[in-house]
Amino acid sequence: MPDDTLPDGYAGLTFPWTTPPAEGEVTEVSEGVLWARLPLPMALDHVNIYFLREDDGWAMVDTGFDTKRTRAILQKLRAGPLGGDPITRLLVTHHHPDHVGLAGWLQSLGTELLMTRTAWLMARMLTLDDQPLPTPETIAFCRRWGMDADIMAKRATERPFNFADIVAPLPVGVTRLHEGEDILFGGRRWRAATATRRNMRFSTKSAAIWCWAAISFCPVSRPILASIRRKRTPTPSVTGWRPAIGLPRSRGPIRWCCPVTSCRIAAFRPG
Repeated sequence: MPDDTLPDGYAGLTFPWTTPPAEGEVTEVSEGVLWARLPLPMALDHVNIYFLREDDGWAMVDTGFDTKRTRAILQKLRAGPLGGDPITRLLVTHHHPDHVGLAGWLQSLGTELLMTRTAWLMARMLTLDDQPLPTPETIAFCRRWGMDADIMAKRATERPFNFADIVAPLPVGVTRLHEGEDILFGGRRWRAATATRRNMRFSTKSAAIWCWAAISFCPVSRPILASIRRKRTPTPSVTGWRPAIGLPRSRGPIRWCCPVTSCRIAAFRPG
């Protein structure tokens, strides 16, 4: 059984910013680190992205869906808060469409794409799997789990969700991120640490990417949302990160931060 106890000194949820940035605007969360939000057409109605100042432009973290609206917002951000400077590098934390959607589009404009190999392979595989109708395996799965027959009959004749509908084609080349690799972003040295993604297990365990600065801790991470999946443990998304918690880091207090809600999850010092 996993150890689900909270660390000593757990600080609970705090919100360092009570108001999120408006569409097309940013909030500076640390020197040279800008936070922006992009809309999503669902209950989880936004994704957080970040821009880190570099000598020749901006490094970006995550992208939102590939939609006309999202592209327009990014162009507005670049013309406004980013001062017209280019987005030179993009770090994609994992393969979900709200995080990788515009990666291929940005890469086509000259942005270097950085991902773990598993995240890139998964995203590229899903964009190539375009189905006009639900597959027999999908129908069997829905039937097995009790979908109403009338609903199933209707769904069987409709185009299902396809990853490629909201994700731009992924490039054949990518700069691979490795566990423990040091990365220079925004004048800071960051170290990559991989962990499982919402209880999804991959053979290389490189489904999500974490980074932290050696001096002033500033998270560049994936969402902490225990409610996205049915709860198998008190905090199903959190338990998969334990390998990353034990990795080397700065001596200052560690503050896990949720980019979706901008709440601070915990503040404690490593033992």
